[in-house]
Order: sequence, then structure tokens, then C-alpha cells
Amino acid sequence: MELYFGETHRIVPQFLACKKKAIRIMEGCGNRVSCRNLFKKLQILPLTSQCMLSILMFVIQNKNLFSTNIENHNIDTRQRNNLHLTQIKKELIIHG
Repeated sequence: MELYFGETHRIVPQFLACKKKAIRIMEGCGNRVSCRNLFKKLQILPLTSQCMLSILMFVIQNKNLFSTNIENHNIDTRQRNNLHLTQIKKELIIHG
């Protein structure tokens, strides 16, 4: 499932509440039961984990859009593997 909320960030709490309600109904639990263990039992990623996975998959599939610190300068630091979008590549992503 791909998640694209963008400007519609107001629907995220409603989406999350519906997801939790559906899981509780599937498992026959009450409204006050925590969903954390239900997510684990059903092997469903919580919303924040789904978002992180989606971002990581984008980065992996589009490695060519990013450069690392070590590619930008020759100083070997702890942040040498941090990723950056170049300005030209940012414009391509924004304008599509």
C-alpha cells in the first residue's frame, strides 16, 4: 500500500483511527485494547513504519538522484555517507 498524504495531513489521524478500528473488529477486541500487539500478530506495519519504508524504497530505487558527502568533498568524516539531492535533481522531482 502506497501512502501519499502531502497537503492532506489532516486525514492522517482519521486514517489511523479507521485502521485501528478495523484491526480491533477483525480480532474481536474492545475499543480500549492497544493495537500494538495486534499489529505485530497480524504482521501489519503501523503508519509511521509504512511511511519510513516507502521513503527507503524510493531512495533505494532512485540511488542515481542522490549524492553522498564523500562525493561532494574529499574530507572523510562520520557523515561521509549522508545523502543529498542535487539542485537540478530536486527541480526534476518537484516539477515532475
